[in-house]
Amino acid sequence: MLVAAVHLGPSLGTPGFPGASAVLDGLDADLAALTGIQGVDGILLENENDKPHTITINEHQVAWLTRVALHAKARVGVPVGINVQRIDWRATFAVAQAAELSFVRLDTLVDRVRMGGEEVHLDPREVMSLRPPGVRVFADIQVKHAELLDKRPLAESARLAIAAGADGLIVTGTRTGEPPTLDDVRAAKLGAPVYVGSGLDATNAATLGILADGAIVGTSLKDGPRVSRAKATAVVEAWRRAYASRP
Repeated sequence: MLVAAVHLGPSLGTPGFPGASAVLDGLDADLAALTGIQGVDGILLENENDKPHTITINEHQVAWLTRVALHAKARVGVPVGINVQRIDWRATFAVAQAAELSFVRLDTLVDRVRMGGEEVHLDPREVMSLRPPGVRVFADIQVKHAELLDKRPLAESARLAIAAGADGLIVTGTRTGEPPTLDDVRAAKLGAPVYVGSGLDATNAATLGILADGAIVGTSLKDGPRVSRAKATAVVEAWRRAYASRP
């Protein structure tokens, strides 16, 4: 499963909001660039440009992201999901349920981490007990942009996330644009599908695609601020070739 991450423009309720038309026009351009590429199995919407990132978001952002999600669903024929930065899981679930989305990404679920100077420690049982029916949860383990406060092997985080009920595990490099190591991908493969969450591109898909079960790809699809059809096609084709050669 290869999911294209679409980085939305700033949301309503944030200082950088440029107006509805500007954000939706940008979204439409990205979706149009991805439409028709065989091998794009889903679209993940991310409020990446709501800066500075906050642990939770405001009610205007929740309403806006719901509108954006419905807008995207009406324009694509693949499953759509949402990732709300930084880790507002209640808002994530609210948007997913209101817009009837297929999946969500949670930047942390079982790890105690520090994000943006704040400690975050979710109760995975509470989180998973409140997820909307039919919505798959893909959970990052030891995510790239957070400081891990409880040092432990990646495999332990993977076991805890699987026990909590995560439908898929996401492994990342140490920063945006850096892929995970093959050892990390192997360590996470304990029963649930493992997804590459950062750094996949047309050059490293040949190795990562043989081992990982899927990938979420954003930055390497873009040329400047917008998705490039040529770059997206190159990444998807490289991923499909690698995946097809899996033993």
